[in-house]
Amino acid sequence: MKFAFSLFVFLFPLAAQAIINGTPAPEHSVILRSTVQIHGEHSKNADETCTGIIISRRQILTAGHCGGYRDKQNTWVNFYSKQGKFDRSMLAASGIVHPKFWEEHTEEVIAIEERLGIVNPASYQNDIAVLTLEQDIPDDALIANILPDDTLITEGAEIGVAGYGVTEFALANRTEITELQTLRLAKMTVGSIHGNVVLTLPINGGNTAPGDSGGPVFKIIEGKIYVWGITSYGAANNAYVVRINRFRSFIKKLIRIENAVQEKH
Repeated sequence: MKFAFSLFVFLFPLAAQAIINGTPAPEHSVILRSTVQIHGEHSKNADETCTGIIISRRQILTAGHCGGYRDKQNTWVNFYSKQGKFDRSMLAASGIVHPKFWEEHTEEVIAIEERLGIVNPASYQNDIAVLTLEQDIPDDALIANILPDDTLITEGAEIGVAGYGVTEFALANRTEITELQTLRLAKMTVGSIHGNVVLTLPINGGNTAPGDSGGPVFKIIEGKIYVWGITSYGAANNAYVVRINRFRSFIKKLIRIENAVQEKH
């Protein structure tokens, strides 16, 4: 595991603060090339953006609450930030949110959570969505390696999180999304597991922020980065993560459908 430790040092050259002012992802790194920013056509501020991961030549995995842009406006996906600037953008042709997400995350539940200032993990058990692009991803973008078995994700395990969310300055100043073009990383640990959702705890203040929803949560195993979860939401100093492995059939079905459509063309 020595090489895995070395890779962590490469990804996190300094003790990462929160993704708010966290460590920028190294240029040309796997995590950078397999992670995207998502926003609606009319989105302006950081809390109107999300992050996602590439899971096929045409599909992006993100949080369920990030998958509804298409209902109201065009959804844009930005690829591979080079020196703090996105290289290119593509439109999403469709977005499919897990059907159980909106059954659990009703307007009544949202209103109660907002009034009490709390978040109920039960309403985010299926917070996952897949966007399908109008065209193939860029040639230099990469499909993320998904961890085939997340039984290694146990309490106390050290993990990494990544996202295009806000910095502390951007959060305080309502910075527009045109300035949020740097993928940032932080270290966290697994706290407790609640079905499909995992509570993660900060290391040296490391945490997620607005705009990081849908971003990859990963573990380095024998020198290779494996994505096992996506950021769902944050509460206090913690973050909640949806376990991808729990949704393999949902994801595979959508990939098969898209592949069949492409073959017909």
